[in-house]
Amino acid sequence: MKQHGITDIEVSDEAFRLTARIRAFYRRVHAERSDPASMWSAFDHGPRQAMHDLLMTGQLEEIGRALLDPASTYLFYGFDELFLEHAELLTKDPSARAAHQALVSDALARLSDAMGRPTSCPHEALAVAHAGTGGLLAFPTPFVREFGLKTDHGTISYRAAQSAYQAWRLMTLGGGRVLEIGAGLGRTAHQAYRLGMTDYTIVDLPLTMVAQAFFLGMAIGPDRVSLWGEPAFAREAGIRIAPPSWLETCDEDFDIALNADSMTEMSRLTATRYVSKITRSAAIFLSINHIDNTFTVADLMAESGHHSEPIACPMRDGYIEEIYRLSAPSMALARVPGLTGAAALI
Repeated sequence: MKQHGITDIEVSDEAFRLTARIRAFYRRVHAERSDPASMWSAFDHGPRQAMHDLLMTGQLEEIGRALLDPASTYLFYGFDELFLEHAELLTKDPSARAAHQALVSDALARLSDAMGRPTSCPHEALAVAHAGTGGLLAFPTPFVREFGLKTDHGTISYRAAQSAYQAWRLMTLGGGRVLEIGAGLGRTAHQAYRLGMTDYTIVDLPLTMVAQAFFLGMAIGPDRVSLWGEPAFAREAGIRIAPPSWLETCDEDFDIALNADSMTEMSRLTATRYVSKITRSAAIFLSINHIDNTFTVADLMAESGHHSEPIACPMRDGYIEEIYRLSAPSMALARVPGLTGAAALI
């Protein structure tokens, strides 16, 4: 697939400096590209290959423009809606835009229902979500193009609505020190950070970490995002982003590990390694994953002797939500007030 670029985008000094950090980070970690047995290998060596080439050989200004306009690239392909082919469809086809708006509205309605105050009106549902999170949700749009429901709190895409739910679920489980494996664009990390989870670590594949680093750096400030290999890479410094090799060797503990919509898309060997690490280092594991792939998270957890009572994820048909309590719960859990909706099913 051809990758298009836009040459008239102005890269601010802040975006330029962040881009320089990201390019250096990617060049440190790019060898950890996905397992050949995973579908992500086909994405990395297919639609996303052009972005890899740009990061390895391109000039900072050109990379910065691509990061500011992901709708002109395939960087987000596979984990978010903002990539070239989908952006062109939404731009040219009114029926596609209407369908996307309906999808976002449905996601917000599901979110308010999960929080115990159902409503079909998207703006009322957003008000419910704000009330359920202390009014701290925000939907930043640091890119030159974003598609979704326009609100006073930013543009809400389908993935953004999903991330609001996931951050709320982390909050209902007590928050604290969070490890997210496979974090998409980092939208959940951003919402969780706003909800007070400032010790947050993301582990992901190199090209996806590029997207996360830019989005989060622009959304919460570059000084609140630390990238593996930088001198400031440390806990409680904000949101950390690190490759799988770091997780394999670190000896840190976490209150909650989160995996949403990715573990069953990995190779089984890779997913098993993540499960092994999670069961050794996290007090709680929250999984929100598809049930129709070649294996499930429940299969992997059962192999290590752990079981849960799965529920249908209220946000997405065909997805199961599972909560595994792996060790003594954190003291943070004692601070959670009475819960309603999906939280009452824990």
